[in-house]
Amino acid sequence: MKLVRLTIVQSDLWRHNGRTGFIRLLWAILHNRTFAPVATLRMLQNARKYTNPLRIILLPILSLFHRWTTQRAAIDLPKDVRIGPGFRITHGWGMVFNKGAVLGSNVTVMHGVTLGGKADRYPRIGNNVFIGAHAIVLGGVVVGDGAVIGPGCVVTKDVPAGTTVVGNPQREIGPVVEPMGNFLVPAAMLPKIDR
Repeated sequence: MKLVRLTIVQSDLWRHNGRTGFIRLLWAILHNRTFAPVATLRMLQNARKYTNPLRIILLPILSLFHRWTTQRAAIDLPKDVRIGPGFRITHGWGMVFNKGAVLGSNVTVMHGVTLGGKADRYPRIGNNVFIGAHAIVLGGVVVGDGAVIGPGCVVTKDVPAGTTVVGNPQREIGPVVEPMGNFLVPAAMLPKIDR
């Protein structure tokens, strides 16, 4: 089976239902409350790269559309946040991201998650990370690839790759047994991006 490299929006769609395609994308933008903010974020960030007059028309429209989709999902997903391909929001309600946060590929985030800044330092989340419901990640914390942050965990120190952390204050409970999240996008299918 030949693996085809997906676009960034296709990789996000893949994470939501394991399939891609224009009709599925359109349907997800219009009907999937947690996918729509991700798609509008991608469109808005892409439009900001334009240098032609089309940018003047597109940016206000896409900004309003992104605001509407984030309000509908009851999340705060700023247009400046940097998120790798294959991003998935599950439930979403109450999720708050700081604009300086950086997330890798195949990240899954549950409802109520906060990625907050502290003294101009922001979280950096690795690839294939799962962040449980109502977890809080503060400051210049680095979360390693394949880590799992348990529900309600307050993370104020770095999390090693492949480790599960829980509690407040955070404590390691061991290695991750298997990757968390549905429909992880294989590395060969992920688009190349600049972060």
